[in-house]
Amino acid sequence: MNSIQEILIAPLSYLEILVGFLTGSVLRGVVIGNLVMIIGLALVHFSPHHPLAYAYFMSATALLFSSAGMIAGLLAKTFDNLAIVTTFLITPLTYVGGVFSSIHLLPAALQRVSLFNPMLYMIDGFRYSYTGAVDVNLAVDSGVVSALALGSLAIAFIMTKRGVNLRV
Repeated sequence: MNSIQEILIAPLSYLEILVGFLTGSVLRGVVIGNLVMIIGLALVHFSPHHPLAYAYFMSATALLFSSAGMIAGLLAKTFDNLAIVTTFLITPLTYVGGVFSSIHLLPAALQRVSLFNPMLYMIDGFRYSYTGAVDVNLAVDSGVVSALALGSLAIAFIMTKRGVNLRV
């Protein structure tokens, strides 16, 4: 895809490249998420009941997806590779992560399986910030999201430092 060649020519360290990409990505995610929230507030007059939880889950989720996007971008050879991640990983996990209904409505066996879905904890955290209700536990939600965000950040850092698919 070769769109990173101009950045590689510039006198930037791997850390500066990573911070630049992730800062832009996190800010874009937070701005778009907040715009959606403002539109929702204007249309249905429903705002977060727990703004600190909302801010935490918004920023942690944005960091997680930004880091994961950086990892996917470094591994992808074509744009089709990126579409595979969205189509076959993110979308199905989102749909079975409790977006449309509580996981407590599922049979007991599927409830236990749902606990392995990382999207569940992000969705549950946002649900808490808006309604005050949780399916799992707020401490578990924030711990899992934090661990996933920091883990994906560490992987993106290591991959960028090693120059995975950055050199032509």
